[in-house]
Amino acid sequence: PRLCAVGMLMLLVFYIFSVLFTDMFRTVEVEGGYPFATLHDSLFTSVELMTLEWGDFARTCMEADPHVGWIPFVFFIFMSGFIVVNLIIALICDAVSLIDEIARTSGR
Repeated sequence: PRLCAVGMLMLLVFYIFSVLFTDMFRTVEVEGGYPFATLHDSLFTSVELMTLEWGDFARTCMEADPHVGWIPFVFFIFMSGFIVVNLIIALICDAVSLIDEIARTSGR
């Protein structure tokens, strides 16, 4: 249940930021393409951003909007990184809880 909740939170963050990226940077061209032209493109680009391949995207978008172009990228990186770390911690906690439960039922 906790793992699913963290996963759903991650999907929600991806969707919200993809809509934001599409709205703000739809017409920005990066390396010969428009990575934020549609919601599908923005979702795919968000996955790429989460893997910390965001330098080219952020620089190009900052050229298009120098005052606020960097803000969504920084918030997305912080939020997605935080959620991924929590997801890993949840996996570890579930594993430790399962091991403890097995140990208690076996009488050790």
